[in-house]
Amino acid sequence: MIKTIIVLIALLLPIIGNAQAFRSTMYTELKSEAKTTIYSTDIIITPTLITIKKWYNGKTEDAKLKVNRKVDQLYMGTMCTWYYCTDVKKDELSGTYYQAICVYDKIENSFIFASFADEITMYWHKFYLK
Repeated sequence: MIKTIIVLIALLLPIIGNAQAFRSTMYTELKSEAKTTIYSTDIIITPTLITIKKWYNGKTEDAKLKVNRKVDQLYMGTMCTWYYCTDVKKDELSGTYYQAICVYDKIENSFIFASFADEITMYWHKFYLK
């Protein structure tokens, strides 16, 4: 019995010795105001390209997104189709291509377009489809 206790202590000691505990005195909560805008547009989804009609430059140019990867996974408890995309047009100021994630929810009949201007700045739009 004593040998069993000594073996258990010997096995658990390295695990307990490597454990780390942290205390946080502050956290960041991201809050933003949601604004609903009534705007009619067409969204075309193909296996290689997603087009949002009349989206850029004062609603005069189309947003064209090259589909890099398509995955079916959960979003808010519903199985949705996720598209990981790159904008086909290079940004004139930064000289890079915008990255975007699009989520198509067939049950709610909605389409989320989240574009990333950089590693921090994200623009999120939810379209309610007919």
